[in-house]
Amino acid sequence: MNPPVIELTRVNDNVSDRICVAHKQINIRSNIHFLDKIDTNKQEYLCNIRVTSTWELYKSDKYYNDLLNSSNSDVWNLIWKPELFFTNIVRCFKEEKWYKVENINNKLFITENMNVLGKFSGIFKLNNFPFDTQELNITLQSKHSSNDLMILPFGYNYNKLSAKESFKENNEWKIVNDISHIVTKTSQELSSSSTEYPQITFKFQIKRKTGYYFWNIMFINFLMCLCSFASFSIDEEHTGDKLNVSLMTLLTVIALKFSTTQLLPKVSYLTLLDSYIIFCIFFQILVIVQNSLYNIIDIDYYDIYSIILLGGVLITINIYFFIKAKNQ
Repeated sequence: MNPPVIELTRVNDNVSDRICVAHKQINIRSNIHFLDKIDTNKQEYLCNIRVTSTWELYKSDKYYNDLLNSSNSDVWNLIWKPELFFTNIVRCFKEEKWYKVENINNKLFITENMNVLGKFSGIFKLNNFPFDTQELNITLQSKHSSNDLMILPFGYNYNKLSAKESFKENNEWKIVNDISHIVTKTSQELSSSSTEYPQITFKFQIKRKTGYYFWNIMFINFLMCLCSFASFSIDEEHTGDKLNVSLMTLLTVIALKFSTTQLLPKVSYLTLLDSYIIFCIFFQILVIVQNSLYNIIDIDYYDIYSIILLGGVLITINIYFFIKAKNQ
């Protein structure tokens, strides 16, 4: 790869002495240019992020005069660098770095620009799937310890989410807020050398568009529950035919349940979609139990009471899921 290009800008020719501090301090800001291929099953997403890091070069630092008096592109290979890397990147498709040196008010500042296109991993919380909102995090860490380097953000207004405009064409997700950040350190307990390393995490939220899951899964299951009422149109003496109709709708709902498992990672808890499908299965079982009790329970208007009771259960539970989904 060709070495990054250094630009030198001189604003003031007067150079004043400065005291070198114990730590290096860098200011970091980010811009996410591209976001796509969000995979719920693998919990990964494709992202193009540009990270800009700026730090001051003191007179006591090595190669200070070289940077001040020369624009040699080989100098970048010799200067101190923050050695930043992404901790949650799964695969890097492209990485570019370039540098810029500015002399502003007798102070030298070095800017490192890092442009990375890669696949990042995330932790998706799927309790409310498919009405879920996910927080995507991109964590940047330095190979220098916290004693040697301090990471400081530029501020909230400096982090940009340029991908928001192009992301409007995405059919499954939408971005719901701007990018934010949090500065942390790694845990000493997780380090073999008991060393803390500085980190900065950029985060933003995306919300799933629920149309596909609603119309192709939830609505179909609701229709199958309505179809189970067809058993009430069969005469009372044909109990076997009633059970055949109810069992057919039950098996159809169970088949739909198995088809949805391929859309989700294997998690140990129920999602909102799981809960709805389990209710539909339970409702079909209630209809089967009702059909099987024809010859046991001798009550006038048994079918009418059953339709009112089962219809009330179906409407009530669907209203509950509608309100729950609406509040997400």
